[in-house]
Amino acid sequence: MAHRHEPLPFNENDVNECMKNNDRNNENDNDDSFQSLSAAPDDSIQQQEQVNGSNNNDNDNPPEVMGLALDSFARGIVFMSSIFLGPALLEQASNAASANDKTFGFRPSSLLSNMAIVSGLLASLLAPLVGAIMDHTPHRRSVGMYTAYGLVVIKGIEIFVGPSTWLLVACLQVCTALLYQPHVATTYAYTSELCDNNNRNSNNSNNNCNSNSSNTKSHTYYNSLYAMVQQIAVLIFCMTVLGLGALFHADTLQLAQLSQTVTTVSTGITFHVAWKYYFRSVPQLKRVPVNKTLLQCGVDSVRATLRRIVFVNNGGYNNMAGASLHHNNSDMHVDGSDDDDDNGQNTHALNNTSSNTNARALQCLLASILVSEAASQTLIAVATTYMTYVLRMDANAIGTVFLAVLLCGIFGAKIGAIVATGAANVRRRFMTSHGEHDSAALTTDPVGSAMCGQVYFCIVTTAACLTLNGPEDQAYVPIFGGLWGVALGWLSPMQASAFMGLVGNDDNGSEQRAEMMGVYLLASNLLSWLPALVFTVLNEAGVSMKWGMASLNIYFLIGLGCLIRMVKIQHNGDMHPIASEELELKSRILPLVV
Repeated sequence: MAHRHEPLPFNENDVNECMKNNDRNNENDNDDSFQSLSAAPDDSIQQQEQVNGSNNNDNDNPPEVMGLALDSFARGIVFMSSIFLGPALLEQASNAASANDKTFGFRPSSLLSNMAIVSGLLASLLAPLVGAIMDHTPHRRSVGMYTAYGLVVIKGIEIFVGPSTWLLVACLQVCTALLYQPHVATTYAYTSELCDNNNRNSNNSNNNCNSNSSNTKSHTYYNSLYAMVQQIAVLIFCMTVLGLGALFHADTLQLAQLSQTVTTVSTGITFHVAWKYYFRSVPQLKRVPVNKTLLQCGVDSVRATLRRIVFVNNGGYNNMAGASLHHNNSDMHVDGSDDDDDNGQNTHALNNTSSNTNARALQCLLASILVSEAASQTLIAVATTYMTYVLRMDANAIGTVFLAVLLCGIFGAKIGAIVATGAANVRRRFMTSHGEHDSAALTTDPVGSAMCGQVYFCIVTTAACLTLNGPEDQAYVPIFGGLWGVALGWLSPMQASAFMGLVGNDDNGSEQRAEMMGVYLLASNLLSWLPALVFTVLNEAGVSMKWGMASLNIYFLIGLGCLIRMVKIQHNGDMHPIASEELELKSRILPLVV
C-alpha cells in the first residue's frame, strides 16, 4: 500500500528531475557493472519489478477510491431520508398550532422554508472556517469521520420524531445541514487528490489526469462514478422505505420513523467502514500565520479568490484563468509554446485581452450558478410544503413523486448532453458564418444547454402552478415530478461542466483546482437561503403558495440572463467557446444529491 507523500518545501518536479540526473550519472559511472548484471539472469531484479508493479497498482487504485464510493452511498441515503421526514414535521407542526394557526409565531407551512433559511445562512458563514481546516490543519480525516458519525447519531435520534419531539427533530435537521456541508467539503478534497496520486506515480512525467493513458483516471471518471453510486443508493433506499411502508401500512409519521431507522442502520455501517479502513490522514497544506487565527485564514482565502475573479483588470486573475484557457483552446497560442509547458508557464501564452474576457465570462457563469442553484435547492422544501398543504398528499405519495424525480433525473442528464451537442452544432454554424474557421474543435456547448435548461425549468414550474390547484389534481403530480427531475438532471451538470471547462483544468495544480472548486461550492450554496426567505415572507403574508412556488422562476430567469451575457462576452472578446470532448462525460454527472 502506497503512503501519501509529505508536503515538500520545494517543487516536486525539481526533485524528480534531480533524481533522473542522478540515475543517469550512476549509469554512466557504472556502465560495465550494469552490463554484466544484465548479462546474467538475476532473480532479485525480477522480484524488484514485481514489487514496483504492486506499488503502481496501489497508486493507481488508492484506498480512498473505495472509501469515497462507500461515503457517496451513505450520503445519498442521508439526503433522501430528509424527504420522508419533511411531511411528518409539517404534520406535527400543524397539529401543534394554536387557535390562530401559528407555531412559535409562524405558520406551520413555513417550517421547512424556515429551516432552509437558518441552515443556509449558517452553512455559508461556516464555509471559510471549513476551508481553513482543510488547508491549514492535518485534521481532514478527523473532520470527515466525526461529521459522518454525527450524522448517524442525529438520524438515530430522529427515529423518535413525534408530537412531543418534532421541534427538537426540526432543530436537528438544521444541525444535519451544518454537519453535511463540511463532510461534503472533505470528500471533495479527497476526490481532487485521486488524480494527483495517479500523476505523481506515473512513469510519464508529462502525463496529466485528462490523458487517455491506461494507468490514469480523470476527475470526470471519479465524479461520474460517485454520482452514479449516490443515484443508486437513493433509488434503493427510496424503494426500500416505500416497500416497507406499504407492507406495514405506515402513515406519514410512521413512514418517517421507518426511514430514519433504515438510514441509521445503513449509514452507520457504511460510514464506519469507509472512514475507519479506507481514508488516510493528510498533512496540513499550509501553515497558520502567527498573527492570524484559523477563521481569519479561511476568510482571507475566500476574499482573495473572489477578488481575483471580480477585479479582472488588476491582473490577479491571469494566473488562474490563463492556464485553463490555454488548456481548453490550444489553437490560441500566440508565442508558439507547447502544450507540455510545466506549472503555469503556459499562462504567458495568452494576451491580457483573452484573460480578461475569460474572467468576465466566469463572472457571469458564477452569477448564474449563484441564483439558479439556490432555486433548485429550495425546490425540494417548497414542493414538499405545496404537496402537503395544497394537494393534501401523505408521505407515501410524496415519496413516490420524488422517486419519479430521481428516475427521470437520469434521462435529464442524457437530454442535457444531447442538447449540448445540438447547441454546439448551432454555434459552429454561427461561428463559420462569421468567418471564424477554428470552430471545428467545438463538439459540445454546456452553456447553450444550460440556457435551454433554464427556460425548461421556468416552463415546467409555471405549468405546475397553473395545473396543480388542489387534492383533485394529485394524479398529475408524479408527471410534474418527472418533469422536474429532468430539469434537475439537466441543469446542474451543465453548469458544473461549463465551470470546469472554463477554469477547472488538471494542468493548474491541485491547490488551484481545490481553490476554484471551493469557489464553485460557495457559489452553489451562498444564496440557498434567499428563495426560502421569499417563500416564507409570501406565505406569512397570506399569499397563495402558487406565487411562492412561481417566485422560483425569477432566479432561473436571472440565471438565463447571466448566461446570455456570458455568450456575448465570449463572442465580442473573440474568445473560443468552451470546447472539450471531456465535457461530454461531465454532462453525465448526476448531482441530484451531493
